[in-house]
Amino acid sequence: MNTINVILCDDTLLTNEGIARMLAMCGDIKVVGMFSDVEDIEKEVERLKPHIVITDLCFDNRANLNNRAGIAAAKKIKKRFPKVHVLAHTSLYEPGDIQKCLDAGVSSFIYNEHLPHLDTAIYAIMQKGFYFPESIYSLIPQIYKDKFASKLILGDVLIVGSDREENIPDLCPIVLTNNTMQQTTNTHTISVLAFDDQQSVLDSIERRLDLEKNTISYLGGYTDTDKVLSLIATFKPDIVLMDIDFNNDGKDKGGIAAVRKIKASFPAQKIIMQTAFEDVKSIISALMAGATSYLTKDYERRLPDAIEDTHKGEVYLSPSIARKILESHGALHRDNSYRLKMARETFNLTERQIEVLSLLSQGKSAKMVADELGVASINNHTKNIYERMQVHSITEALSFIFFGTEGRA
Repeated sequence: MNTINVILCDDTLLTNEGIARMLAMCGDIKVVGMFSDVEDIEKEVERLKPHIVITDLCFDNRANLNNRAGIAAAKKIKKRFPKVHVLAHTSLYEPGDIQKCLDAGVSSFIYNEHLPHLDTAIYAIMQKGFYFPESIYSLIPQIYKDKFASKLILGDVLIVGSDREENIPDLCPIVLTNNTMQQTTNTHTISVLAFDDQQSVLDSIERRLDLEKNTISYLGGYTDTDKVLSLIATFKPDIVLMDIDFNNDGKDKGGIAAVRKIKASFPAQKIIMQTAFEDVKSIISALMAGATSYLTKDYERRLPDAIEDTHKGEVYLSPSIARKILESHGALHRDNSYRLKMARETFNLTERQIEVLSLLSQGKSAKMVADELGVASINNHTKNIYERMQVHSITEALSFIFFGTEGRA
């Protein structure tokens, strides 16, 4: 089979668009239709002839969410089109949903947190008929009284499947022979979600990252931050690119406010702040809000470097940004040395740790610093700096050194 055709059904437009963008990166999966309800799903399946229908379990436009419109749709599809597979996903799990879905004839049931593995689920369904994440697979014995064989786990993804018999899955291990599937499970790319109020900027980011397909996966771009938390929860990006210049919320620039929200709900999320301007106050506010790295938009050619450094837990500052921070407080040359000396005495830092901080404060990347020091990595030095200064990133350490307790607040 050359192309796998899928239909997407979800009452949230952003979810449909996000899934479509993610699947677009797979050369052999094609989204042939997207719908916000399942009222006419039989008609659309007949018209578009998909191999798989991917549907949300329940739709907010239903008066009674307990009706689980996705389950009703699955029953209709399987009754009329028995060869069409149905994959149901949900973030609102209720006891009994798994059994209802299996009894309705679905080939897969996943939580929204597993959507990043959706391509793997699709390939497994087309090969063997079933796909279940481990968290769901573990519940099946309780439902079907141990009428299954064994399981196969690849990383944190569990894949099972065989033919149905009286709606009771006879589950057995499968052997992965599909090259794309092997690549999906064995190769990790850095996933990126972008937010900017200018569509032209998002288009430019997509074009730039499209050149880095082997190492970076672009999950999509959005022109507002209203759904930022739900999008991050759904797609679990490694990196978030955030424009600082969204409309202000009265206190912060919109991008900074969004970073605060993200870090409150997802403290470990790595964020690269982007801006067309070099306003020092905004830069420091963004870093203190929790941005990991900071990049000017005219430095877009270095975006892949910034993404890779940030993903490794390192800081990336555009050289002009780093210089601006230091210049604004007269921290270049003599003052720079003085402040670093004070930091060494205050936090009992080593000479090498001060040397690392000094080079990073000049706008050099972690790799450039490592090369200059003649070492493979500066990770151990940065971790020790975090511990001694009680900070969570190099940007926070530098801001504290050059701005004191006021900048750290």
